[in-house]
Amino acid sequence: MIPIVLCLLLASLCTVPARAQIELSGMVDVASKWDVATADGPDSQINQAFKGGGPFSLVRSRIFADGAVNDEVSVAATLLYDEAIGSMALEGVYVRFPQVWQSGVDVQVGKMATAFGAFALRAFGVENRLIGTPLIYHYFSAVQGHSVPADNAHQLSRRDATTYRGRGLPIIYDSCWNTGVEVSGLLGHFDYALAATRGALSNPAGGGNDNVQVVGRLGARPSMSLGLGGSFAYGAYLSDGAAAEPDFPAGKSVRDYAQILLGLDVDYSRGYLEVYGELVHNRWQVPNLEEPTLANTGGYLEVAYAVRPGLRLASRYGAIVYDEIADGAGGQAPWDYDVRRLESGVVYYLDRNARIKGVLQLNFRDGRGDDEDHMVGLQLATLF
Repeated sequence: MIPIVLCLLLASLCTVPARAQIELSGMVDVASKWDVATADGPDSQINQAFKGGGPFSLVRSRIFADGAVNDEVSVAATLLYDEAIGSMALEGVYVRFPQVWQSGVDVQVGKMATAFGAFALRAFGVENRLIGTPLIYHYFSAVQGHSVPADNAHQLSRRDATTYRGRGLPIIYDSCWNTGVEVSGLLGHFDYALAATRGALSNPAGGGNDNVQVVGRLGARPSMSLGLGGSFAYGAYLSDGAAAEPDFPAGKSVRDYAQILLGLDVDYSRGYLEVYGELVHNRWQVPNLEEPTLANTGGYLEVAYAVRPGLRLASRYGAIVYDEIADGAGGQAPWDYDVRRLESGVVYYLDRNARIKGVLQLNFRDGRGDDEDHMVGLQLATLF
């Protein structure tokens, strides 16, 4: 799909009228964190993405390129640099066809943010009221995309991976966008988005399994202050290489095992107050277990309040709770350890394009008795 999108972009750019221009803009986030642990304690990895970057990286920079071919076609691309990774990556690239056939329907083709939920538009540093990402959009659970468990005991052992990034898949992986086609628009009093993409929300790398994920959201705004939304997603999440693992069931395909998500979101604003919330129920179909699916439920509630012009307080509480499965000894046990996060902080606006944030992030996970995942963070987020 990426080569097809690049061809579309090149073809579109080649037909750009002489008067048209490509607009460049960007953002830079400079951050630092201090773990609230003993001086010789390990550095927390709990905010990191698969490749090691994340919102607390020393430097994260994005460059946006946007251009209008004509009134009916526009193109966009986003390049991401993360100091912790040390390289530039193509975060997003897509062609947009606004108001197709004057129908009020927008079409996007390419690598783009997910239509699921309500956090994608607030994920960038200048839009995020805090520094971290909600748990449901990045926290690695004990389900893996590249291999399957042999039985329930094997699955339960995955809760205790020695490194955080070695654990498994998140519910939704916001750090890597999916590739596909999306249609969006208005339907009466509702707004909608429906997409067909490669991979799954938890594992964009699962695009190698040649399956198509269906994901969408339906929203409504009963008043200027209140917004409501519901989302769903269904798609095969296992990477193609999982079928070569010795424990993969004979006669089955990676496309036989899906991730199924349902979500609700709400936003409310009045005066100086802003409130955001999301709730997601997620199920992975995992081979070789006594249960047909591994389920978890997660969400967050975020509140921000402007105490004076240019100064805002914010706090977000989030959690993920895991269902129980048979433990092989006649009992039941959660297939992963419940996790909770409280992140609170202050945002000071230097001007309309720059803000400084200071946060305290507290992370709690059942089955662990230490505090190595608590941290203090500072960030300067700017637009240019």
